[in-house]
Amino acid sequence: MGASLNWNIARVLRGQPQSDSGTGVKVGVIDTGIDLYHPDLKVNIEGGVNVIQPSLLPLDDFGHGTHVAGIIGARHNSAGCVGVAPAVSLYAIKVQNRYGEGTLMTLVKGIEWGIVNKMDILNISISLGMSTPPILRKVVQQAIWSGVLVVAAAGNSGRPSGVGNNVQLPARIPGTVAVAAVDYHNRRAPFSSTGPSLAISAPGVNIKSTYPNERYAVLSGTSMAAPHVSGIAAIVKQAYPHATPQQVIQVLCRHAIDLPPRGVDWFTGAGLVQRP
Repeated sequence: MGASLNWNIARVLRGQPQSDSGTGVKVGVIDTGIDLYHPDLKVNIEGGVNVIQPSLLPLDDFGHGTHVAGIIGARHNSAGCVGVAPAVSLYAIKVQNRYGEGTLMTLVKGIEWGIVNKMDILNISISLGMSTPPILRKVVQQAIWSGVLVVAAAGNSGRPSGVGNNVQLPARIPGTVAVAAVDYHNRRAPFSSTGPSLAISAPGVNIKSTYPNERYAVLSGTSMAAPHVSGIAAIVKQAYPHATPQQVIQVLCRHAIDLPPRGVDWFTGAGLVQRP
């Protein structure tokens, strides 16, 4: 009995995952930490930091970060589920506590750690409103200038009608990859934030992934959409190790499947992310 291939992973990979996808690519998961002992994740976890309590391991005591990490890189092993890039190197950057709460400064410190430790990709499935603090804009831009691809959840502040520019931070910051959520039918999720800063979309409704204590859970949100894009970006980065963040974004958008309405739009950006 092998690991199950969930619909969302098959959708973005256009079929089966490759067990060596993501090899050598460093992805920092800026979140609530990761279950460092989960059988689907432990082999891929290479390090991390606990910004909340620096003397402790970046263990996930909430669940969110473990779920995100599994979508990016759950191992292609004999059980559980498999991630988009199952050989990726994962780093647990814990900036939120057991209640899923953090501050602007814990997020900034997490991004700074990612820069210093030369992450290739930072996945930020966190929403901090729409008013941009200069310190956050500065550190995100510093990450991008340093060659780090910043992938961020667009936020769950969208209206069912799709009206309004309500993409959240840090996804609103220019240069990030703001990710919207779509459902099984490739339709924009009613909660998915909308606006001109959207780059691309990925599955974000009823997504099964890893959860603390050797468990699995089904969650929905743009938080679940973003790690699909981080996984595909890791595959791109593996193929083109010297690609800049801007070049990786161009590849992602060029291979995306356009979703209605035609062209780049406020609802799904360039469309559904796909493995090149």
